[in-house]
Amino acid sequence: MNFTLPKNTDSDALKLYLFSDSYFGLDQEYTIDIESINNKIIKRYNLSKQDYYNELNRVNKNNNNQNNLNKKQELRDDFLNEVKEVKEIETEKSDEEESEGMYEDEDDFLQDII
Repeated sequence: MNFTLPKNTDSDALKLYLFSDSYFGLDQEYTIDIESINNKIIKRYNLSKQDYYNELNRVNKNNNNQNNLNKKQELRDDFLNEVKEVKEIETEKSDEEESEGMYEDEDDFLQDII
């Protein structure tokens, strides 16, 4: 599971709630100590706190840029789909207009001229 924390969080801990709508008694609650996780990462990779937080900021900025690109792509795709739908509707209307005055089958034609 991935998630991004707000930049100005007051807490050094998060609560994670797991709920089940099909099993009684499965609901759980966990407290995640963010500060201890950050300290373990800093220690494990032998980083200074400043380097670590600089890297976090860089990664968050890249993620935000990617999210913006994804949103732009979604908007573009939505627009193209709407254009396609409008063209299909216009084509259907044009086909209907062309078929107006035409007979469904030969019997209709013969009925009209008799």
